[in-house]
This record gives sequence, C-alpha cells and structure tokens, in this order.
Amino acid sequence: MSRGDNVEDNPDVRAYADANRDDMYRLLTGADPTSIKEMVRILGGPALVAPIVGRAKRTVERWVTDATQKIAKPRGDALRRLQQAAHHARTTRTGRQRALDTRRSILIRNHGARLIGTTTAGPVASGRGYTRRRYYPEPGMHVDIDTMDDTLDVYLQLGEEEAYERFCTGFGDAYEPTGHAPGEVDWIFTDLSGLDLGPDLTE
Repeated sequence: MSRGDNVEDNPDVRAYADANRDDMYRLLTGADPTSIKEMVRILGGPALVAPIVGRAKRTVERWVTDATQKIAKPRGDALRRLQQAAHHARTTRTGRQRALDTRRSILIRNHGARLIGTTTAGPVASGRGYTRRRYYPEPGMHVDIDTMDDTLDVYLQLGEEEAYERFCTGFGDAYEPTGHAPGEVDWIFTDLSGLDLGPDLTE
C-alpha cells in the first residue's frame, strides 16, 4: 500500500456500480444518457418518441436537431415522459441494443479500448480496498479485447451495474497491480466521471 492510498474495509461494490451507472453508459456508448438526443435515439427515434411524449414527430426532430430554436428543448410533461421512457429503455435489452448500435461499439469489440483521464480506483484484497487518484494520460491505457467484449455482452444482457462489475474484474485481471495472479485481487473504480474510453485503433 502506498502512502497516498485510501483504505476502505469491505467496499460496497454494488453501491459504486449504482453510483456510476450513467458514466458506465457513457464509457460504453460514447453518449450522455441524459441528453435529449441520446434519449430519443435509444427510444427508436422521433417517430416512436412522438406518441410517448404527446408531441408531433417534427417537434421531436427539432428537439434533436434545431438547437437554436425555442422549440429545441422539451419542457414539463413532455420532458418527464421522455426521461421516464428513456430510463425504462435502459432496463430493456431492446434499449440497450439501440445504445450499442454504433460503429464505435463494433470497433471496441474488435480492437479493445484506450482508457484516458483521471479516476479514483484501486485493488481490493482480503476485504480491504486501497484506492487513490490514478492518471491515464494520452495515449491512455489499453483495455484488452476480451474485457471489452465481455463488458459489452454483460451490459447488453443485464445493464450498467453488472457491466461495471465485469469491467472492474477484467481491468483488474489484466492490470495485476499488486503482482497477484489474475482472479486473486479485485479492482474498483469508485468514480468513472473523469474517464474517457474509446476504440484502440493502435492495436
């Protein structure tokens, strides 16, 4: 353990998984799940969203594309319905498949990823977590194909929280920061908000 480590007995991994749901979504899809554009996308587009929010298709299209117009942002009941529907979509396989339906996801599956940015993270051994600020400057740290492929599969089947746990496990096994064999030490990211993840096209 280094002098700068924070020590936490019996870290609550599920609590961290829940707290990092939106950022896990962002890392896997490249999009902000709370943005109007992304909510409309995972719901299947303006034609499918219009009856959900009680607005015309053209109005929904303007929410997504006409950022300078007054009609460009839903308000009141329309916004609440959109948010509720998008939240529900994230709990379904169909919604998650739409979220991953991008060239970016295909590239991550085929090439692995590069992790860039700043986070608080560290190993968990014998029920104690040793976390500290960690920096992954350009060009970033390679995250192997198997970890990313498995994480995307888990996300598709089960959602962000389970994908978070799979990502932590795969990252820890590949990194082996304490010199332990893979599987002997777990890994946690307590905060994913300062990280970016993109296809590693150098591999």
